[in-house]
Amino acid sequence: MNIQVIAKDTLITTTGHFIFGTFIKYILKNKQDIKSWPYYTYIHAMINTGILLPSIFYLIVQDMNVNTFQQWLTVNWTSSTAVVGIEQWVQTINMGYCVASMLLSPKIYLNSPVLIIHHVVTFFGSLSVMHPMHCVGYATFFTVLTEGGSTMHNIMAMYNNTYTRCLRVFTDIITRGIGAYMIIISLQVAQKVLPHVLIFWGYVGGAIWFFMNAQWTLHVAKSLLFRRKQRQGNKHDKKKKN
Repeated sequence: MNIQVIAKDTLITTTGHFIFGTFIKYILKNKQDIKSWPYYTYIHAMINTGILLPSIFYLIVQDMNVNTFQQWLTVNWTSSTAVVGIEQWVQTINMGYCVASMLLSPKIYLNSPVLIIHHVVTFFGSLSVMHPMHCVGYATFFTVLTEGGSTMHNIMAMYNNTYTRCLRVFTDIITRGIGAYMIIISLQVAQKVLPHVLIFWGYVGGAIWFFMNAQWTLHVAKSLLFRRKQRQGNKHDKKKKN
């Protein structure tokens, strides 16, 4: 893994995200904040997770047949410099977003330590999977799938209703469940050749990522159950009055 190459590419993507984030921050400066977060932060996040990363993934797989895709999932990063083309940019773009978003809104992030931890785990998770002996396909698919699932969080925050909350819980279960499975499978495939520190981080970092997301999912699921009980209680009270 060539740290200099990865650092250069991450600097490029961080700069790009910072410039783009600054632009939409200016364009959307008059929009009302959502849950104390500026409106532009939601748009920036959704463009990264819901448009940019899936578009790159589409370019990767569009010419693959089923057998090629299955082989691609477990193939190693074949270049000693970790420059394998478009797959690397999925990771560095995601790392760049994590850094740029915190630089754009430092005061807000300082008041949200959980989100800082989430971004730090994401950053070092993307960095660790660029080791030449990691599974390039699983690493790329994991990042695109799980970050794509995070898009629903921002949609729910912007349009908070029962339908978006249900979709949030559903997409979380699917993307986080498959993501956890991919972490375990990819580490089993690569554990004979990966450094022990990366195997350790894979399981520990993966566990932190999974349980943080599970906690948020449970919070939304509980609020749905509470609202359902509240509606049932209101209906019961109306029947009594009648």
